[in-house]
Amino acid sequence: MSAIMQSGTPSPSTDLHTPLSVIHGFVKAVENGSICKELAQECILYVFGHNIQGVSKATRYLSAEIKNVFEHEHFEEACFLREGLEIIMKERFARTFDIERRKTSHLCMDRNVYNVPGDILVTPPRPANFDMDKLQFIEATGTLKRLRDSESGYTFGIGHSAAIHLTLGYRHHSQGIEIYLAVYEKYYPISVNMSSLPYNPPNGNDTEEDS
Repeated sequence: MSAIMQSGTPSPSTDLHTPLSVIHGFVKAVENGSICKELAQECILYVFGHNIQGVSKATRYLSAEIKNVFEHEHFEEACFLREGLEIIMKERFARTFDIERRKTSHLCMDRNVYNVPGDILVTPPRPANFDMDKLQFIEATGTLKRLRDSESGYTFGIGHSAAIHLTLGYRHHSQGIEIYLAVYEKYYPISVNMSSLPYNPPNGNDTEEDS
């Protein structure tokens, strides 16, 4: 099997967005502050046990706790999730997506009621349940290197640096891709987090220092 383990074969129109290019695009957007443009309205951000829902809250959280606080390093390999891991991710976050979908649907309905005369709805009603089968899931391993303390003082148990596992769920649209799920977790041996990828920092001595 090739290094990129695909749960499905991307269509020719999506070949430009390889797993590694999507990961690098996400990392770049987080670090330069443009991540809001990459996230879906009802996105879910999960960062070391902290669950953040919605694009506004996710953008603020990444800006406050990750941007200029940590540097992403060694993200040199990425792949599509194996089918079994994809199923686990869908089951793990399906309920959270459904809750966020209902929230955003209610907000759209409220805006229409107050801003549009009569019974006309500008935003068509959306299904109550979010269809996660429309997402593609990819993973990568790398390092988060701490540059300074965040304003909140959160360290996530990371001293100088830590090996991490990054999972993204995204969907293609006419302008590119839209990220619906971003999951930061500590990287553990394959028997624990079942990652398809190894973690091999170039210098071989990056270690996690709990604080």
